[in-house]
Amino acid sequence: MALEPGCLYLNLFTRGVPNSYHWGLYYHWDVTRGTKFHIRNPVDNYWILDSDVTYNATKSFLLVGFIKIANVDITLRHTLESEITSVPIVPPSAAVALDCRVWVLEAVKKLMASGFVKCPAGIDALEAEAQKFAQEEEYNCDRNVQPRPIRNSTLCILN
Repeated sequence: MALEPGCLYLNLFTRGVPNSYHWGLYYHWDVTRGTKFHIRNPVDNYWILDSDVTYNATKSFLLVGFIKIANVDITLRHTLESEITSVPIVPPSAAVALDCRVWVLEAVKKLMASGFVKCPAGIDALEAEAQKFAQEEEYNCDRNVQPRPIRNSTLCILN
C-alpha cells in the first residue's frame, strides 16, 4: 500500500524504548509530499508545534508506519491544516501531562468534531488501534525493514 493524496494519517516513530512512540499526523496532498504535524520539546517542559511540508515521508528516520484515518479532499487542505495547527499546545486537563500523543489525540478529537475524521468507536479505541499497530511493527522498524507499513484504520470510516 502507498500513501494516497487526499488522505490523513496517524504516524508513529520508535523512540528506541519498547512500547514508547512519538506520535504525529500527516496529510498527504501530492504524489511525493504532504504536511507533517507534531509537537516536540526541545527544552524540558516546553513544547512547540512542528508543522512543515515534507517529501518522501515513508523514508522518515525511525518511522514505525502510517495508519490512514480519513480521506480529505485536497481542496480542503488549508482548512484541515488550520484546524490541526489551531489545537492548543497545553494539557487538556490538570490530570494529564502534555506530550506528543496527547496533543495528536486532541487534534484528532477536534477533527472528529468538525467532521474531517469519522471514527464511531471513539478516540480511545483509535489510540488502542495505533498502539497495537506500533507494537506489531516495532521489531521490523528497529531492523529498518523497508518499506514501512501503511494501513487503513479498521475503526475509521474512510469514504
